[in-house]
Amino acid sequence: MPIINLTAKFIAQSLVCPDDRSRIEYVHHDRSGFYVEVRSTSPGQGTYYLRYKDANGKTCHQRIGRTQEMDLAVAKEQAKKLKAEIALGANPREEEKARKAVPTLNAFFEEHYLPFARERKKTWAKDEELFRLRLKQAFGDRRLNQISRQEIQRFHTDLKADGLAAATCNHYIKLLRRMLNLAVEWDMLERNPAAKVPLIPERNQVEHYMDDEELHRLLSVL
Repeated sequence: MPIINLTAKFIAQSLVCPDDRSRIEYVHHDRSGFYVEVRSTSPGQGTYYLRYKDANGKTCHQRIGRTQEMDLAVAKEQAKKLKAEIALGANPREEEKARKAVPTLNAFFEEHYLPFARERKKTWAKDEELFRLRLKQAFGDRRLNQISRQEIQRFHTDLKADGLAAATCNHYIKLLRRMLNLAVEWDMLERNPAAKVPLIPERNQVEHYMDDEELHRLLSVL
């Protein structure tokens, strides 16, 4: 466990694991608990971690990110922020478990929404069709708490750009909104990101037939 000054140059050029070891930790010299783990199977690459003690005095390791995906300065700032939160009583490991406990939209639809809709909606098959046509591809692999209002708005806009009628575009949003409302009711989600996404105005054209008097007035001016 070498204690060194972790620099951007070191991250770029010196992430190697000794031949006689499967992994090594390069610990930042300021004793903050920040370090980079390098494995023999991934030379030149590493993972940023924060080492800390929880409320029970147990040593824990919180993963921050991969060196090829995150700059050193950003990783250090993340570690500093985490350390401050831990000092105030936060538990990163428990919070991460809680985040992972939130289902993906796919899982929520199959395991919760669809069984619920089958018992209560005559048009549940239409919901299933809408989900599989567009919503599954757009949001299916995302956890419910990872879906943002901006993403839903962009999805709605893209539907219109693809040439779908306003009513059809709105049906997708109404279904997603209903699903996420239920997730909130069932304590799986804190708030519904689709709640305030505006619908596209729909033009309802109504045919008007003239009566005899209106027809007579029209003919009199022609």
